Amino acid sequence: MKLLLEHESKELLEKYGIKTARCIFAQSEDEAIAAARKIGFPVVMKVAGRKIIHKSDVGGVVLNVRSPDE
Repeated sequence: MKLLLEHESKELLEKYGIKTARCIFAQSEDEAIAAARKIGFPVVMKVAGRKIIHKSDVGGVVLNVRSPDE
């Protein structure tokens, strides 16, 4: 069984016309900052990994990020 990462599952839902919250996958700090600027602050940042099923269990969710410095 293959689990989809959050951005992958949202892409699939969008292909079927199901609206989701805006999501941009970033692989570096610079990409994350660029994505946050594109979406607009504040943003939520979440860890992504095939072995991480429950992000909150590993402290992988940060809410209300208001600037690149945060």
